[in-house]
Amino acid sequence: MAKQYTFNNLINGREYDHENYEWVDTPLNERHEALHQFKTFLLGYTREGSKPNIAIYNMDVVRCLPKTCGIFDRLIIGERGVEYIAGQCYTDEIATIKQIIVKECY
Repeated sequence: MAKQYTFNNLINGREYDHENYEWVDTPLNERHEALHQFKTFLLGYTREGSKPNIAIYNMDVVRCLPKTCGIFDRLIIGERGVEYIAGQCYTDEIATIKQIIVKECY
């Protein structure tokens, strides 16, 4: 099974080890790298200087991440890099993610 790291894993600082069948803490340097990848992906859906753009830039592993939310399980880093796996409407769900981040980190 290919490893997938979700945005919720980043927020919680934990990921599932499929080899040892247990939850483990993600090292801080790996969390920083994952956040950079998620931010790069999400910034592609914002206008420069907009509230979502600023809120995404403000996200930081130590200071400001949104609270966990079910929709964040669909924002993943996998074999093909960062991608969002939509449940129904990709555009609306990306907008929802941005709204949550603005609410928590703007």
